Amino acid sequence: MKPEQEKKHEETLEKPATIKGDAERKYQQERQEKDKTIKPGTKVKDFAYGKGIVRKVNKKSYTVEYESGYKHARDKIFIDKIPQDTKVDIKKTMDIKKGDKVEFSLIGRDKTGKVVSYGPNTAKVKDKEGLVFQVQRNNILKKI
Repeated sequence: MKPEQEKKHEETLEKPATIKGDAERKYQQERQEKDKTIKPGTKVKDFAYGKGIVRKVNKKSYTVEYESGYKHARDKIFIDKIPQDTKVDIKKTMDIKKGDKVEFSLIGRDKTGKVVSYGPNTAKVKDKEGLVFQVQRNNILKKI
């Protein structure tokens, strides 16, 4: 063997073998550590969704309401506690019901339509051409 290959071979032999379940055990330990400090009402940050407030603590996840108004359960490994004096402004979603005419933003364009159905985070809105769009509730701008 060449010297660089021999060195690489020795480094490979020095690394401990990974055993099935190592990563999950590590994640579970991380979840338990976070549970010691994160409770409902705690201000947190998610790398994907930004700042929010924990609303519920589940077995492997936190239900977090984010500044955008989006509420979602996320695995605890993606959530980090932030200083509690940090300002977190939760955008309130508009109260809507089936049949309401609304103005909504879709890919940077404002459109109007009628609510066909809705859930806690999204609404299906039919525009005047008959096309149905699934819209995040925080993208509904106003009732008409």
